[in-house]
Amino acid sequence: MKKIVVTFLILINLLTLYFFVFPYQSYSDYNSFMEANRALITQEYIIRQNTREIFYDLQKQVYIYPMLESKENLAEKAHENFEDIDNTLKSLEETIYGEFFEDYDSYKFHNELPDDFWFRVQPNHYLAPKKALFKSDRLAKAVTKIDESQTMILNDVNNENFKQILVDSFLIDTKTLSKLFKHKSLMQTIALLSQLQTQITIADHEVMTQILEDMKSQIAKNQLYLKGFVPMISTRKSTVKKGEIFEADIFATAIFTHDSLKYFINDEFIPMKNGVANYEFIPISKGKKLFNIRVEYNNALYKGKKRTYRESFEVSVADCD
Repeated sequence: MKKIVVTFLILINLLTLYFFVFPYQSYSDYNSFMEANRALITQEYIIRQNTREIFYDLQKQVYIYPMLESKENLAEKAHENFEDIDNTLKSLEETIYGEFFEDYDSYKFHNELPDDFWFRVQPNHYLAPKKALFKSDRLAKAVTKIDESQTMILNDVNNENFKQILVDSFLIDTKTLSKLFKHKSLMQTIALLSQLQTQITIADHEVMTQILEDMKSQIAKNQLYLKGFVPMISTRKSTVKKGEIFEADIFATAIFTHDSLKYFINDEFIPMKNGVANYEFIPISKGKKLFNIRVEYNNALYKGKKRTYRESFEVSVADCD
């Protein structure tokens, strides 16, 4: 009896040692991470579709305003860098799967959940990520590649507040990757990689959205705004003799406002308020007085070039003495 007890205790100790050396991956843990990974992949797909729509909208704006082509080029460049990061993460994932499938049938792994005891306790759940990431220089190379791509993205972002948001919330903190993946099982590592891919996909979406908003803001700032309509009267003659017919055209005209609008009469700058420039003059001699009107409108979309509109009218000053 004593021998049986001793033998039993030895077996218990050996089993405890086995689980200490080869950590147990439970069926529920495996299933949970598989579900989480599927959810992340679906989320990434939806975000990618939305980002594609934003880029199409951006292209439409460039078609209307060809001078904004640099914005489209910036968006393409940023997207390429995000794709490089995503491909780097996928490469790590494929390498880990490759290490795992050296000893296990891939068809069974993908199509049958591991409810077999020995399948669940097998050490390769933990050894595959370790061999793929830490027993080679793959992780170090991936960190370098991600750093380079993220640096290029940030160098192209002009908005400092938005740049900080990207760093704090969306871009990958490569300094913590080694600690993040350490002592993780196969599905934990795969789920973490999928999470990082989703994170980068969101960052891509945010950058595309920001570029489109900047573009639309630039367009809006350089559009004339309709303030409203006012009644106008245009006379056929500025003076009329006794007994003559007085004729005038009456119509409504729009008042446009813009910060860059400037009015000049005979080269004299006339201040504007709410789209209307009020001009006064006191004649000191009789006869016809010519007024040359010049309206200037700066459009930054055309690299600062200004548009000029000209008109002239006459006023007859009568001698009333």
